[in-house]
Amino acid sequence: MDAVVAFIQPYSLVASRLSPLFIGMSMTPVARFPTTVRLMLLLIFTIAVTQLTSSQWQALPKTTWMFEMLGEFGLGVLMALGFQLMFAAIQIMGRVLDMQIGFAAAGVIDPISRNNDPLLGTMLTLFMTLLILVTNTHHQILAVIVEIFTYVPPGSWNGEFYFANIMGYFSAQLVFAFLLFGPVMMALWMLDLFNGIIAKTMPQMNVYFVMLPLKIGVGILLMSVAMQYMKPLISQILQSLIEWFRFGWVL
Repeated sequence: MDAVVAFIQPYSLVASRLSPLFIGMSMTPVARFPTTVRLMLLLIFTIAVTQLTSSQWQALPKTTWMFEMLGEFGLGVLMALGFQLMFAAIQIMGRVLDMQIGFAAAGVIDPISRNNDPLLGTMLTLFMTLLILVTNTHHQILAVIVEIFTYVPPGSWNGEFYFANIMGYFSAQLVFAFLLFGPVMMALWMLDLFNGIIAKTMPQMNVYFVMLPLKIGVGILLMSVAMQYMKPLISQILQSLIEWFRFGWVL
């Protein structure tokens, strides 16, 4: 029995740390995959990572096994929080753009979280997910995750993390997201100012319905123009995501 427990322990602890990345969080790149696919990915990566780090494994007492599994799950939540905060910042800016352009009434029902997500925010999160996969950032993140297992073997995390680092990372993601879409937001604000002048000088005109197609057209045009200048900022966002997985919550 002890041999069976010693064999199962590393796999269970590694699976506990990886499960928030593949199953628990709704804003990771694999969140929109079918559940069966995510479970298979979790199983494959659990076996692979355990085999890579099994040489450093030390068996734990049965009394602390379950507590260590909870600790590993908490560490996985901290790791997956990098995706959550990055996509949350993009969702916030997407909602602001939806309100400015006029897409606020055209929300999208997310089948995972069952929330009414903003239209542009959903498109931007899907775009960032595609960029993570196209630029092979997910390969670098997986390499960093394996590196973390080397520095912090399963069952050895002492629960140390800094809330200030988490808030600093979220603030940085908000700043990056605002820099991405700030020029579009300012241009739409100037268009709103023009609409206000028109509404004041010609109160008999229904400015909202007359100017709504113009705002939508101008907003989409400005976003398409701004896309070609977003590459440096997107690179910084992806790099900050990689740094988050490299002990970003404690360093």
